[in-house]
Formats: sequence, structure tokens, C-alpha cells
Amino acid sequence: MTEELNIDLLAGHFFVSKYYLMRMFKEATGYSIHQYINEKRILEARRRLMAGVPASKVCYDCGFSDYSTFARRFKAIVGAAPSSFIQNGEKMQ
Repeated sequence: MTEELNIDLLAGHFFVSKYYLMRMFKEATGYSIHQYINEKRILEARRRLMAGVPASKVCYDCGFSDYSTFARRFKAIVGAAPSSFIQNGEKMQ
């Protein structure tokens, strides 16, 4: 999950312009591609944290380049900071 993933790579993979891909994806899912990727990364991070993997390792394994960005996005989606989630993991499901 640590490989680079961005809109340009996806558009190239499907042989369409990135603007067309973004528009069609949003129309079909209701999410922007960026929102969708972040949500999937955070869901994987949540799973790994519950399995006991340290938050700093989870951050980089799930494709985030720094811990502060990871922690902000995690809190926005899950409702708790990664450290709080680890301490109270079972209660936060």
C-alpha cells in the first residue's frame, strides 16, 4: 500500500485525461478521487492499529508522507486521534 498513487497515474492507466477521470469518478461515486483514496488509506490504518501495529509504522505503510497529516486525516474520518484510538480501540467501532 506504500506505492505512489495519484490521479495522473490512474488517468494514464485508463488512457483518459485526469479531468475526465475526476469528473466521471465523482459522478459515479459521490467522492472525489482524493477523498476516496484517503478514506481507504484510513480504513486500512484503522485495521492495522487494531491489530497492534504502531501508529508511526501504520502512517508510512498506508501511504502518508508525514505523521501530522496522517493524524489529522485519521481524526477527521474516525473521530479520534490514532493514539486515542489505540488506547480505546474496541470502544470506537
